[in-house]
Amino acid sequence: MKAVISLLALVILGASAAAGQTSGANHPIIDSWRLQVLATMEPASAKAGTPIIVKLVLRSVWYRVVNVSDISPGNDYELVVVDSSGNKLSRTRYGDQLFRGEYVLLHTDLAYIEPGQEIGSEIDVTKIFQLDQPGIYYLWAIRGGIWPDPDDFVKPTVDSPIEKAFSNPVRFAIVR
Repeated sequence: MKAVISLLALVILGASAAAGQTSGANHPIIDSWRLQVLATMEPASAKAGTPIIVKLVLRSVWYRVVNVSDISPGNDYELVVVDSSGNKLSRTRYGDQLFRGEYVLLHTDLAYIEPGQEIGSEIDVTKIFQLDQPGIYYLWAIRGGIWPDPDDFVKPTVDSPIEKAFSNPVRFAIVR
């Protein structure tokens, strides 16, 4: 099982790195050392067509305030769902629009996360992915929109890294 999760993690990290390069720039993706994401599912097993909610907790493990974009959970987190064979699930129309960034949001806030502070979010996974087949699935949440530390800020270049926080893998099932 550990080998399967390790393999899936590599698939997810590679896929998210490719997804993060939509601007045409060659920005490497680095795992956040300042923020952690904990993901849990409710329910962990459900019938097709039943809402499945991923609960996310973003926690600061940094000794200073961390600034993150705060738009909405669907825009702040990228979800990746694979089946037990490691194949990515198809997205719904709404999920495709989120992934491609087709929503124009005129108002973007910043959240200032204090050391040790946690911010909770919930996302209905069934609105983003086509979960109509029984089986075992794995989900990861990726939190982007993490601003550089103002004290360490250097003018970004074409190859400046993008910091993202990756959640733990969460196993869930679709039953008949």
